[in-house]
Amino acid sequence: MKNLLIMLSLALSMFLISASAQAQDKVLQKGTSFETYTGVETDVLSADETWSYSVLSYSDYGKFHNVKVNLDSISGTPTCDIKLQGKVFSDDSWTEISTQAWAGTTSDTTFTFSEASTAKYFRYYKVLIDTDATEQSLSIGYVYFKFWLK
Repeated sequence: MKNLLIMLSLALSMFLISASAQAQDKVLQKGTSFETYTGVETDVLSADETWSYSVLSYSDYGKFHNVKVNLDSISGTPTCDIKLQGKVFSDDSWTEISTQAWAGTTSDTTFTFSEASTAKYFRYYKVLIDTDATEQSLSIGYVYFKFWLK
């Protein structure tokens, strides 16, 4: 009985940990410059949750980017930060490239991060959505990454 309680406690802990932080990852094949992530039913955030989508972009050169993120308010007035981050090596800490704040509405809202003047030398790029403690619910519609050399 004691072992059963321990196992149930561990299972519940793992469920709670996974519910508060959702992450998706994609490795782009060499020569690929465009990545599309389309949200699924489980891509819903409530208060004090995070969601991320990262890509590994194989490139030996600095690159420019356009990143689009589409969010939709489901309930409440979602309040979150949408961050674009980058890093060179897998064990590096994420570096903030740009941040946009959102206080949601009932309609779809699209955020764009563009860099066309200064090449970035990151191999890893991540979109991180971080909600605050406000009672809310929002969904991820899509995330687009476009990279190019100039």
